[in-house]
Amino acid sequence: MPRVIHSVSLRSVSLRSVSLVGVGLLGIVVLSGCVANDPASTHTALTVDSSATGCAVSANEAPAGSIRFTVANSGDQVTEFYLLAEDGLRIVGEAENIGPGLSRDLVVQLEAGSYFTACKPGMTGDGVGKTEFTATKTDAAATVNSNLASHIDTITTNYGSSVRNQID
Repeated sequence: MPRVIHSVSLRSVSLRSVSLVGVGLLGIVVLSGCVANDPASTHTALTVDSSATGCAVSANEAPAGSIRFTVANSGDQVTEFYLLAEDGLRIVGEAENIGPGLSRDLVVQLEAGSYFTACKPGMTGDGVGKTEFTATKTDAAATVNSNLASHIDTITTNYGSSVRNQID
């Protein structure tokens, strides 16, 4: 009988260790898909005027990276703004349900390449003003947040503590 108790104890420790490792790996995977939400970060700012008949983007090219489209609806119907992939079909980003007189931001992280912009007044049909848009290659190297590893460690530790408390 002592073997059974000892076996359960080892199984409990192993299960806990495996659970914590799994939670830690899950946290890393989840965080690796995050983009820093730094209000001081720099991005290219473009404006879009969506009307009943047009979709005027302030520039047809911008440096690759973080790009913010501020879409203003000057029409009389609810509208949408689309950033489409090079094939003109796949949606890379969209801002929906922009009421007349309102504006909404669409922030995207673009790789260098060709895209299309378009607006869809009334939110039906093929849309208007479909125009080519280019994200140009930049020489600026991507900077890595040196505190990211520290943040991941802190989050993993805190989450592990939370899981342990819940298990206990």
